[in-house]
Amino acid sequence: MNKEKERIIPHIFENVDFEKLREEHYKDEINNHNNFSYWYPKVKDCGIKMVKAWIFKFSFEEWKILESMEEEDSREKALVILKEKIEDNKEVKRGRLYNIKNGAFSNKFNANDCFSNYYDIPGKFLNIQYAGMCFDADGTSEMVIREVIGYDYNTVPTIYNGLSLRSEYRLFVNFDSNQVLYIVNYWDYDYCYKHLNITDKIIFDYMKSYLESEFENNKDKVIELIEKNLIPYNKKNKDGLSGIWSVDIMKVDHDYYLIDMAIGCQSAYYDYKKIKELIECKN
Repeated sequence: MNKEKERIIPHIFENVDFEKLREEHYKDEINNHNNFSYWYPKVKDCGIKMVKAWIFKFSFEEWKILESMEEEDSREKALVILKEKIEDNKEVKRGRLYNIKNGAFSNKFNANDCFSNYYDIPGKFLNIQYAGMCFDADGTSEMVIREVIGYDYNTVPTIYNGLSLRSEYRLFVNFDSNQVLYIVNYWDYDYCYKHLNITDKIIFDYMKSYLESEFENNKDKVIELIEKNLIPYNKKNKDGLSGIWSVDIMKVDHDYYLIDMAIGCQSAYYDYKKIKELIECKN
């Protein structure tokens, strides 16, 4: 860097209130509608199966420590904060496996961090937070611990370093007009395959026909599940969801679980042109 630039750069930041910027960032994080804490309470009793979940929110001071966890001292403080929050919750038990994420990001592409025993939750959660910051993902103001949907490890293959590859469906639902706009196979081959590593591609090729047939055979049932449960429930809820959301349903044996939701336009498979045409057609 030349001396002229050295003189200019400090002046650029000399009047910037970084603490205020951090407070604004924190407020954006806690008010993000993609956060699990926003949508989960609105839908958990809709009649579709969901696993039990616990939400741990961070104060501004706690959040600042978690945000600076690359520093060794801050990481140790962050681990203590997380450990104390978990210990204060008497329902999260030792000896059980849990699924963890932050408010809007799980880093499922390294599923080894998504599944944790009681003692490893703080460290694995920090890994998820760090990955989220690297990807500029939201949700950093809270930690979510969920029960794990069980499966037979001997018959269900995994990808992403430990994520069970089961049939999943993503629906785009317009809660303003109370309509399912369309449904897609979450494991769409053309969309997913190119992003997989070599080992996962082998598994995905093996599962391709099964996942596609499961989608075709059950998509109408999944749409009906949303139309008869989630939409009417949300319509009666005074504090319900509005706008277009993506809703993820996982098939487990003969059961269907609602596993995730997000603002539609921020979700994979969102097709603005298609949605615009569907809304115009239905109107």
